[in-house]
Amino acid sequence: MAVRPKQLFYMVDQVEALSKITNKNAEARWVETLRAVLDVPNVSIVLALGASRLDGIPAIVYAAEIVRRFTVDKYIQMAAYETPEAEDFVKDLLTNLINADRREALEASEKLS
Repeated sequence: MAVRPKQLFYMVDQVEALSKITNKNAEARWVETLRAVLDVPNVSIVLALGASRLDGIPAIVYAAEIVRRFTVDKYIQMAAYETPEAEDFVKDLLTNLINADRREALEASEKLS
C-alpha cells in the first residue's frame, strides 16, 4: 500500500463577501495570496459562495490565475442550497481526500465498524 502524503483541507464559506472589496490593491493582494495558497502541494481548498447571477461572484474568484489553478471543471454550480446535494458534495470530497485503507484499519482497531 502506497502512503499518500497528508492533505490539508480548507473549506471557506460566504466567499461572496469578497465582492465588498473595492480597493484594487487589496483585491490584488487577495488574488496573489489565494494563488500562492493554491500552489502549495497537498493543500485542498473549497470556496463556497452564494450568488443569484454571475455578476454576483467576486472578481477575486474568477481572476485568470485562480481559475487556472482550480481548473474550470472544478467549479460546481448548485441552483440553491439543498441538503441532499450538499451531503453528496461533502461525501465526494471526503471519499477523494481520505485514504480508504487507513480509514478501514482505524475503524477496525477502534471497533468503529
